[in-house]
Amino acid sequence: MKYEFTGFKIAYGCPISKKAASIFAEEIELRAGFLPEIVDIIPESNYVSLQIVDESESEEYLVEHNDDKIVITAHRLRSLIYGFAEFLKKAVFENGRIYLVKNISIERTPSMKIRGHQLSYTDMNNTVDMWGKEEYERYIRDLMLFGTNMVEADSGVREETSVLMRYSQKEMLIAMSEICVEYDIDLSVWHELWSKDSDEETIEKMHALYDDLPKLDVLFPPGGDPGDMQGEAFVQRCVKMKRELQK
Repeated sequence: MKYEFTGFKIAYGCPISKKAASIFAEEIELRAGFLPEIVDIIPESNYVSLQIVDESESEEYLVEHNDDKIVITAHRLRSLIYGFAEFLKKAVFENGRIYLVKNISIERTPSMKIRGHQLSYTDMNNTVDMWGKEEYERYIRDLMLFGTNMVEADSGVREETSVLMRYSQKEMLIAMSEICVEYDIDLSVWHELWSKDSDEETIEKMHALYDDLPKLDVLFPPGGDPGDMQGEAFVQRCVKMKRELQK
C-alpha cells in the first residue's frame, strides 16, 4: 500500500512549530524539488501537521499517521525535528512524487540523555578548515535528523589556523553557538587545560572565549590529549572554572 503525499501542505500551530515547518519545507525542497506550502490551518487532507503541546524540555515526540494525514506533536523544536525526520527517512521521493510505503505512526522518547557529536573548526582535518557557516549549519541539521541533541566545538585555546580558514576559531565558535540557538540543540565546548597557565589566566581566557556566545551548555575539559595537568590540580581548576561559569 502507498500513502500519497505529493503536493502536501505543512501546518503549524505556534511560532515554534512554524519554525519547524520552515525547516521541514526546506528539507522537502532539497529532496523533491518543490517547496511545500506552509499553512496555519490544518487542511482536510494531504498534510503534515507540526504541533507543540505542553512546551517543556522533554524530547519525546508522537507521529500519528492516518492515510494522507500526519500529525506530529512534541514539546520543543528539536523534538519536532526528530519527528518530521521520521517522514524524511521513510518517504520515497521518485519522479516528482512523494509517498510512504507503510504507516509511520510511532511514539518515541530518546533513551540516552546525551547524543552528541564533535565537529570542531581546526586545521587537523582534511576538510573542515575549508568550511563556512553554511556547511556547519547543514552538518548540524543532518545530525539532528538522526537524533543528535548536542554538538561539541573546539575552544580555540591553541588558536589553530591554516591558509584555508576563512574565519577565526572564535568567529566560528560564535556562529556555531548561534546555530545551536536557532535549532534548539545543546552546545558543548572542548576546553583543554595546561599547567603553564595559572588558574587566573585560564579563567581570563575562558571569559575572552565564551562571554560573547549566545549559548553554551557544557564546558568539557579533557584530562589529556590535549592538556597536561595532573589529577588533583586538574580537578581543582575545573571546580574554579565551574564556579566562574555559574556566576
